[in-house]
Amino acid sequence: MPTDATSDEVELATRIVALDHRSLRTLGKNSAQRAELRDLIVNVVSNLLGRQCQAASDLLRHTEVVYAQHIQALNRLLFFGGVCLGILLTIGFAVLLLTSRLFRFSTDEVSLLPLLFLFAGMGTATSVLTRFSAIDLTDQTSRWIVCISGIGKPLTGAFFSLVVYFILALRIVDINVGLEGNAGGPSVGIYLIAAFSCGFSERFALDILSRFGGGSDGK
Repeated sequence: MPTDATSDEVELATRIVALDHRSLRTLGKNSAQRAELRDLIVNVVSNLLGRQCQAASDLLRHTEVVYAQHIQALNRLLFFGGVCLGILLTIGFAVLLLTSRLFRFSTDEVSLLPLLFLFAGMGTATSVLTRFSAIDLTDQTSRWIVCISGIGKPLTGAFFSLVVYFILALRIVDINVGLEGNAGGPSVGIYLIAAFSCGFSERFALDILSRFGGGSDGK
């Protein structure tokens, strides 16, 4: 920086350093995205050293937009990867529970768990994919946080689907569609549709739970 740098030039230099350090940490030293950012930052610095403050400011804004696009794309992929990992974990847990003898559930109840968790995971994946381009993760700089957030989505859907399954199986809340005259309770198809809905939208599960809560109050 020149010794007689103006306040605008000092502010630009501060933004350049911050962007350089942030992109180095989040994009990786040897990535193609980082190389593109580095070249742009070098051009910004050249303009700044040449006392072309306006040109440096315009190019820096462009560089920040490019960085935001790169980090957004990277975080979305990490998030969806976390979702897929969460689905595998829930199904694996269900299979482990199915083969374990530590829990005394009926065979029908336990054998349905992998399918319930699979359909809940399908619902979660469908929900994420339908709004993939609208997911805003630009401000997230921690890969672990993004990945864990993705893993948590199917886990939440699986927990909801399990609770809703017991609510429907115990006839605490009735869903008349698909009963087909069977007084014993909803068909397996209804359980799977409910599991998919729990994964797709938490509002479905919360609606079922609110009916359960309302019923417990005698309303």
